Amino acid sequence: MKGLLKVIVGFCFAFSFLVANDEVDSTYFKLLEGCNWGQLNGKTQLCKGNNDAAGDSYAYYKLIKPLSLSGEIVFANIEPSECSDNETMSSIFYPKRSGFSFLQTARLSVADKDIKQIENLLPKWFLDGLLGEVRFQVSFEIENRKERVIFDGDSAGNIVPHSDLVALKYERHVCSGGSYDKINVSNLTIKKISEKPSNRDAYENVLMLGLTGYEISVTDEFVNLRETPNGKILERIYTKDKEDVLIIGIYNTRKSWQYFIDKKFSFNNANDKWIKVLYFPPRIKDVHKAIIGYIHTSQIKLMFFDGAEKRLRRLGK
Repeated sequence: MKGLLKVIVGFCFAFSFLVANDEVDSTYFKLLEGCNWGQLNGKTQLCKGNNDAAGDSYAYYKLIKPLSLSGEIVFANIEPSECSDNETMSSIFYPKRSGFSFLQTARLSVADKDIKQIENLLPKWFLDGLLGEVRFQVSFEIENRKERVIFDGDSAGNIVPHSDLVALKYERHVCSGGSYDKINVSNLTIKKISEKPSNRDAYENVLMLGLTGYEISVTDEFVNLRETPNGKILERIYTKDKEDVLIIGIYNTRKSWQYFIDKKFSFNNANDKWIKVLYFPPRIKDVHKAIIGYIHTSQIKLMFFDGAEKRLRRLGK
């Protein structure tokens, strides 16, 4: 998991050099320069590696020669970002063929017919949003698709929208340093190799606790962890143990994984009176012994960063 995070961070900082040095294989991909797509007041609007008003960077490539690839891809649920919910997810592609490492950060934008096949390979813990990774063996063909190409968002009046054939897109965001790269693929074959959920230690850091950590906020003898909102009681969490338990909020959705394959989704947290959580009892480190359930919002509160720092100091971390 730590190695995967290093790759993610490295690629985030390397994007500007990637575009500038033309490391994308020009035998197979052609950069869409865009300088004749549209002009406003005599000024070209869409050009190579352009930045939008927020400083975010974009580059688009067309496939110019048939290309099939195979290798391994890792889907990972990682620590959250203060910038975006999507930053809790990342995929890394390790191509078997040399010379294509520039595709490592690209999500595989698959055909709709492949969605269910991939979902069936993902374990329940991963769909629930727990930290960890799932590794797959894949093969596919890269294809062009007609797509809308724009560098500065729909609301920018000085940008001329354009549609073109696109196979590869690079996108980098200033706030998080995050990447939203994608490659359009067809004829996908995929097989799960391994899965590795993270244990308690992965959740006990200031960022994870500050953004998703909860603590008991009542003086009652216990609070109930339920299977569903107001449903069957799974566990009583005693307030006397509140310093020794770990409660992490997780997204109430089973669709967010589709970010890995470049599909749109929305978080479904419609029931604002109950919070879906991952609960580690006292002294339990193994995630397989943790429990997923719901706690009423009147009984717990977010730690925020002050609470997270106090907890970590108490734990000597």
